Amino acid sequence: MPKKSKLLLFTSVPVLLVIIHTWFIDIFGSFDIGAILFHLGMDVESGSVADIIVETLGYVAVATMLLVSFHYIARRDVRLYYADRLLALPLFLLTPVTAEFGSYYLHKNDGDKLLPYYQAVPADLKLHADQARKNIIMIYAESAEETFGKLSDGDDIFKDMKDIAGSGLYFNNIAQAANTGWTIAGIVSSQCGVPLQPNGLFARNKFETQTNFMPSAICLGDVLGNNGYNIAFLSGASTKFAGTDIFLKNHGYNIIDGGENYADQFTDYKNFWGLYDDTVFDLAEKQIISLEEQGKPYFFAMKTLAGHFPTGFPTRRCINNIGPVEGESIRYSIKCTGYEIKSFLSKLQAGGQLENTLVVVMSDHLSMKSSAWSELNQHERRNYFTIIGTDRGQEIITKQAAMFDAYPTILELLGFTLNNHQAGIGISMLSDRKGLIEELGPVKLDQLISHDRDLAQFLWAAPAVTLTSH
Repeated sequence: MPKKSKLLLFTSVPVLLVIIHTWFIDIFGSFDIGAILFHLGMDVESGSVADIIVETLGYVAVATMLLVSFHYIARRDVRLYYADRLLALPLFLLTPVTAEFGSYYLHKNDGDKLLPYYQAVPADLKLHADQARKNIIMIYAESAEETFGKLSDGDDIFKDMKDIAGSGLYFNNIAQAANTGWTIAGIVSSQCGVPLQPNGLFARNKFETQTNFMPSAICLGDVLGNNGYNIAFLSGASTKFAGTDIFLKNHGYNIIDGGENYADQFTDYKNFWGLYDDTVFDLAEKQIISLEEQGKPYFFAMKTLAGHFPTGFPTRRCINNIGPVEGESIRYSIKCTGYEIKSFLSKLQAGGQLENTLVVVMSDHLSMKSSAWSELNQHERRNYFTIIGTDRGQEIITKQAAMFDAYPTILELLGFTLNNHQAGIGISMLSDRKGLIEELGPVKLDQLISHDRDLAQFLWAAPAVTLTSH
């Protein structure tokens, strides 16, 4: 054993690597070697440094305390010294950082394989002058996946969602592809036709420090804004979270309303994320009526919260009208989601707001871990996606698809003509073309998305596209 003053524990290296890996995930949302190398060629947004410095200091403090403690004990117990020499190499090989580097170099030649499947939507895509411009109302139902209807109590908790689907086109085979499985990713994939690829270091919900959000993508808001639409978004949660507001501002939305705008209102009735859904639907009704009065076609998108894991946030209106929470709260919250959406659409129907209007209702992503998790996983997990107000009537479409296939499907139902029925990597579910998830299989598609570098660099690093103002 060396002199105590010169003792160095080799296991300090894997311990530090684990802490660094945890820090990266906490700060940036993922630890992706390719993204890190890509980011070295890009500027870090100036705001990010101030945002992460406090969290970084916390990790430095933890690392320092751990290493000092280990060395202090090792100087007094020779067994730790010999255990260190024995375990240092195995622990190093088992660290997530080592695994990430190994995976990156194993797949480093796969970063260009997704881009050839991408087809950009023309920035000047237009409806014909004589085509009617339908309004569109899009509701992202938090975690309200189609699988809830297959549970033992699915006929009860998912009845209203099934009723909504039965009144229009119901797409019941939409799987969750890689990088589409959280809220902002579900919004981006369904409106831009691409998964939410990382921007260098920044991934998952870590986009709030950016100044541009996928500036090279041509998304639904961009297209509709260029066709004279008013475009609005409403959420009970803050739109600052995960860079949602940046995405909206960069892609055509001229009215953005979120929980941050109601800090001094509804103070006696809020949940962890912000406003309850009954409050949000009341606001939505007023905003849609206001948009209608402006005499222009409009695109109104909104986001619910009731179904958020792990227990959900059922509303007062649900408790007053369908009874108190009984059994698992998450199941009741999913039932509440359907009740609120169906009631909202009934009000709009009675008021005439659904004339010349497409209504899109979809889960933003599959539900995350909750008390219903084990039963959900006994079934083939699928997202919920339905469109009412089309000229096609009632129909169940079983075509295998992913959330990015929603974008070209919506464009075509609005009357736009797409080259080969494609937008981004999405293929219209109304066409005879196979979507990528059917053509490649879900495993191969997820691999292409996860190992991609070139499409991500194109979407994030290219100059912003300038569209006609509206």
